[in-house]
Amino acid sequence: MSRQVDNVCRGLEILIEEIKVAGELARLAGDRASERNLVECQAPIYENMLRNIRGHSMEYLKSSRFAKYFQNNEEIMGILHWEPIPDYGDKMTIDTFISHLSCGGIMSCDGSGNYATDTKMCDNKEVSFTPEQVRTDASVHPEFTHVIWFNK
Repeated sequence: MSRQVDNVCRGLEILIEEIKVAGELARLAGDRASERNLVECQAPIYENMLRNIRGHSMEYLKSSRFAKYFQNNEEIMGILHWEPIPDYGDKMTIDTFISHLSCGGIMSCDGSGNYATDTKMCDNKEVSFTPEQVRTDASVHPEFTHVIWFNK
């Protein structure tokens, strides 16, 4: 299975879990209609997709009956778009970025950033502003080794 398809599967697994948690929260709040919609309607759709996409190529997934889900959910599904690293912006490792976040050297009001490898930037996945979330993003997408930071 390709890395992209593997990322899609992981994205779907996370999405299914989030739907089930949201359904449980709706149940606890007494909102039966939302709970039923989330768990009984949405979760099975994504569970069925997960069963059917394993072992297929990204080209198949984008041209198949699942294509409509990829148009609006590319980031959720883990489909990453890459582009060359621009001449502007500061490239730093994930650990250096986390260090800057932890000490207050970088804050969300200072600018924005995108995850990257040593040679290319992901243009549809902006960095998070908590060290924990950056670590999570980097573990879900092991190709994220760097951040390209753009000051305002």
